[in-house]
Amino acid sequence: MNSVKTENNFPAFNDRKAFYKMLCKLVLPIVFQYFMSALVSASDAFMLGFLDQTSLSAVSLAGQVAFVYYLFINTFLTGAMVLGAQYWGKKE
Repeated sequence: MNSVKTENNFPAFNDRKAFYKMLCKLVLPIVFQYFMSALVSASDAFMLGFLDQTSLSAVSLAGQVAFVYYLFINTFLTGAMVLGAQYWGKKE
């Protein structure tokens, strides 16, 4: 990676193309994971759509509960990541 080092040892991204390439490497797996999660919920609803309304409402309710669970876990891990990065930056 052709990046210039600054006085605090962080890479200065003077090249936008290199920055966007690194950003895509970081973001694409996250987007893919969320897409797959949504696809599982949608495929469950599609498969049970041919059955009665009770089955379809049950899978929709389970999808909403799973979404709230993923949201809680993601929020918790994001906060832990921020705290971990701060401690790592302080060398503690």
